[in-house]
Amino acid sequence: MAQLSTSNTPNVEYVYGGIFSVNDDGDKKVRGLTIDVNSTESNDYGLEIIVSNPGYAIHSGESGKIYFNGNVGIGTFSPAYRLEIEGGDVNVTAGSYRAKGLCVAGACVSDRNLKKNIVPLSSSLDKLTQLEPVNFEFIDPKYGSGRQDGLIAQDVEEVFPEWVNDSEEGYKAIKYGLQIQMYLIQALKELKIENDNLKARILALENTL
Repeated sequence: MAQLSTSNTPNVEYVYGGIFSVNDDGDKKVRGLTIDVNSTESNDYGLEIIVSNPGYAIHSGESGKIYFNGNVGIGTFSPAYRLEIEGGDVNVTAGSYRAKGLCVAGACVSDRNLKKNIVPLSSSLDKLTQLEPVNFEFIDPKYGSGRQDGLIAQDVEEVFPEWVNDSEEGYKAIKYGLQIQMYLIQALKELKIENDNLKARILALENTL
């Protein structure tokens, strides 16, 4: 049991220094906590959790789910985002990446049997050509350092209002997701139709000569 130093506060329901409760289930292996550290460095950690009031570092209230209150860093001690990974690659063996529940990359479920109100895109080329890609720098480096390529949210909102929303800080944000790719595909199809029509007209003119 870990030691805990605390004042005698009768209003506190419970204060635990460290408790492990593991139920043995037949011949199955059960592990409450295993930490194996092999290091000669005095500043290496097997496990360190520092909680500042209010909040919790790790909380598991449901089977298979872990909750973190605050930012989580992998390879960094000072994550600036909910999840920040410093160096290395991220490998997803199955599933997808989602933003507010919408699949934006990976293996996105797209079966026709799961969809309704299906409407083909139209006038994609005209809409996309109204957008103005720009190269810029953020004033505040927390949004990105160095020169960036992208769009201006206010300009996009005039053409695709459904692509723009307000961030938690009150700034406009663009949903860079599959919708842009779908409009690009449709724009290519429209370009091909125009190209095929031009070829047919040229061929018809050549036949009259």
